[in-house]
Amino acid sequence: MLITVVSPFAGMLCRRFGLPLFAGGAVAALACTMALRVGPNATYWADIFPSILLLALGMSLAIAPLTTLVLTSVEPDRVGTASGVNSAVSRAGSLFAIALFGGVLQQSGPQLFSGFHMAMTVAAVTCVLATLAVSIMEPGPHVDFIPRD
Repeated sequence: MLITVVSPFAGMLCRRFGLPLFAGGAVAALACTMALRVGPNATYWADIFPSILLLALGMSLAIAPLTTLVLTSVEPDRVGTASGVNSAVSRAGSLFAIALFGGVLQQSGPQLFSGFHMAMTVAAVTCVLATLAVSIMEPGPHVDFIPRD
């Protein structure tokens, strides 16, 4: 639900300021770092829910602006190709995450938590790298690729 509410506003704000994309990656990295508190004695509301909520907020802030950045950084006749590349990279990232967590979920006992912590560390580092990459990107001159009357 959070993504439905936040994403449209994040896309609009990104067109003007670019901040949601940067903030989204940073918030997602923070969420992954907070997930390191999850252990055998973790409680849902104190240890798990806050990181899930922050991750949802971070993704909500990043998804629409990322698509906006990709589609406005290319010539209008290349938008379809840019959209396809964006989708392919997104799917590859999802497959990587599924493979990473698949390996974690094969564990049990203490190894499960150490594997989960390693996966969250990898995810947090990836979010930080993505956030740093955003700082060097700028939307192209085609921000208004929708013709106006």
